[in-house]
Amino acid sequence: MKKFSPPQMKEVSFPTPHTPHPTPCFKSGDRRLFLFILPTPHFPNPRHTYRDGTVSINYS
Repeated sequence: MKKFSPPQMKEVSFPTPHTPHPTPCFKSGDRRLFLFILPTPHFPNPRHTYRDGTVSINYS
């Protein structure tokens, strides 16, 4: 039987401090990376989600 191996983190490319990106690059492969950056319902930051799907974030 083949031993189970967890997915490697090297599959996801993160922007490094020595190579800053002035603007976010919206490629097909960057969708996963963007999900890590954007606040999701799993994080308890104060915000209000409107009916049309837009989110108002309060950082006060």
